[in-house]
Amino acid sequence: QNQSQELAKEALQTNISLYNTVIMLSLKWLLQ
Repeated sequence: QNQSQELAKEALQTNISLYNTVIMLSLKWLLQ
């Protein structure tokens, strides 16, 4: 169970990173 919690944390962090990247790119595009 501990291992699956670690995997879930990693997946969440990856999703947040992707989400942040998309937001930053969208903002850059909108502000041009």
